[in-house]
Amino acid sequence: MYSRKAMYKRKYLATKSRIEKKKKLLVTVTKLVGRDKNGGTRVVKLCEILRHYPTEDGCSTHRTHQKFVIATSTKVDISKVKISKYLTDANFKKTELQKPRHQEAEIFDTEKEKIEISEQRKIDQKAVALQILPKIKTVSQL
Repeated sequence: MYSRKAMYKRKYLATKSRIEKKKKLLVTVTKLVGRDKNGGTRVVKLCEILRHYPTEDGCSTHRTHQKFVIATSTKVDISKVKISKYLTDANFKKTELQKPRHQEAEIFDTEKEKIEISEQRKIDQKAVALQILPKIKTVSQL
């Protein structure tokens, strides 16, 4: 069928050793929004990264939503800070209050339950504050 040998020639490649690379998980994706005139881009978060939330200014161990944080290039060295073993992600979860079950007499006399902070959490807060506040005060911009 093929008169010339060089016209049809399959190339055989030797199999290369494959090294499995770890796939990087995409944290954000930019998507186009709108059209030509009023269009733009929007950054969409794909997943929440655990334990990488910013904390409030000062030394509070409360978590702050990331849309309220202003990103700066100021850095504070907290490498020598010792954190207790009780400060975990489970410690920052909010406890849900139980809704009162209404009965005939209790409809109008409902009192709201108050969230009580445990003594262990207060001790941890003081320990973290004593270590981090002097390091924050050394930075002139904070």
